[in-house]
Amino acid sequence: MLALLISGNDLGMIAIIGIILLIGIVKKNAI
Repeated sequence: MLALLISGNDLGMIAIIGIILLIGIVKKNAI
């Protein structure tokens, strides 16, 4: 993920945000 940030790709940023949101949803469901 760091490689995507360094490259500065907009798609990379969107992908990272999506992954963070997915992780947050999974954690909420796990609780």
